[in-house]
Amino acid sequence: MLYLDLPLFLASTCSVSTFYMVAQRELYPTAWKRRIRYMPFLMATGIGLSVMNAKMVIEALCGVKSDFVRTPKYRVEGRHARWERNKYARKSGWIPYVELGLAGYFLFTTVYSFSVQDYFTAPFLLLFFGGYFYMGCLSLLQAPLRRAWNAAPSLVRSRSVSA
Repeated sequence: MLYLDLPLFLASTCSVSTFYMVAQRELYPTAWKRRIRYMPFLMATGIGLSVMNAKMVIEALCGVKSDFVRTPKYRVEGRHARWERNKYARKSGWIPYVELGLAGYFLFTTVYSFSVQDYFTAPFLLLFFGGYFYMGCLSLLQAPLRRAWNAAPSLVRSRSVSA
């Protein structure tokens, strides 16, 4: 099994990570080695965005006119304005549930890879799990968690008071 997995792992993971490492070395010649530790998070985030990107590509190929709603604009103006109070509300739709479903699938495949003692594929599968889980949770929970944080009493968190 290792003979089949090794070329796939090298072709899919190492080529992308090498590209990002070379880019970091060119951008930050003195600090690029410290940035290598963030490579798995970068790759997982890119994987997590694939469902939304695929939806957008399919809509474009089918001629559906749609806006890019992944980064909504809240029109926050003024120093004390908060985006949580804005009436603009983007419905998360079905994409976060697909992302969480894929996260569940890759968690299952990771557990399965351990059960059949195929340890070499587990880090690769965990990249997919982490990316899909992060994007799904972020899409569903970002606004409610931010609202709850801002509504928390000052005993829970410290709030900066400006005069």
